[in-house]
Amino acid sequence: MLDIHVHHIHIKRMTALAKYLEDIGKTDAYLASKVGCDRSMITKIRAGRVTPSLPLAIAIASETGVPVEALLPVAPPKRPRSVRASV
Repeated sequence: MLDIHVHHIHIKRMTALAKYLEDIGKTDAYLASKVGCDRSMITKIRAGRVTPSLPLAIAIASETGVPVEALLPVAPPKRPRSVRASV
């Protein structure tokens, strides 16, 4: 009998915040205490699961040097709406 196991490999893109925390050897709880939010919020932001509010993104950027743009999602450019002339 042949027993085959398939393992899913998930490759996560390391966020700028995750890289920063790894580089300085600090925890999510450490950063949360510095910026005045809950540790779980930093964990979610670090993992790219949630987007911080603008004030929180600014606080994180000020504390870490990670650009605000790296903490906020990039929206695709909006297409101009086509305008129909009235006849």
